[in-house]
Amino acid sequence: MGRFFITIDPGLPTGWALFRKNGSLFPLAHGTWAASKGTWVEKVNHVGMQFRQTKRESLCDADEAYVEEPKFWTSSTGMGAAQSGSLIKLAMLTGYLIAQLHLFKVRVQLVPIQKWKGGLPKAVTSRRVERFLGVNPCQWKGVTHHQWDAIGIGLHVRGIRI
Repeated sequence: MGRFFITIDPGLPTGWALFRKNGSLFPLAHGTWAASKGTWVEKVNHVGMQFRQTKRESLCDADEAYVEEPKFWTSSTGMGAAQSGSLIKLAMLTGYLIAQLHLFKVRVQLVPIQKWKGGLPKAVTSRRVERFLGVNPCQWKGVTHHQWDAIGIGLHVRGIRI
């Protein structure tokens, strides 16, 4: 059994974080997998290529993954995302990443948004995670909302409610 797990916030870009199963609540590593220009299939494939490279280089001992589950929201923003096809594209990306994880024999668990952060916007989630970890925002200046969400999912997995 591995000593690490990975958390993923699917999207463009996709945020990820690597955690120890025991010990520190701080992620050992985190980052984003950005999409290239091109068709949706090319973008998804590019994110997958970056995942595979990261898995080989940094995440080799991670044997569990926690992936944020796409959700349909009934707000006007959520309805707009659904009507534009963005929600379907997010679901396709999520499925593609899960398939990639399975190729590496990583056990996957979907994490419903409501379970780990409720309906909080990304900016609020980022500030809460920063505050919980006690990090200096200047030192973590380049961390994106997607990375903060992945870190927040990791804290949830470790039993912390932000």
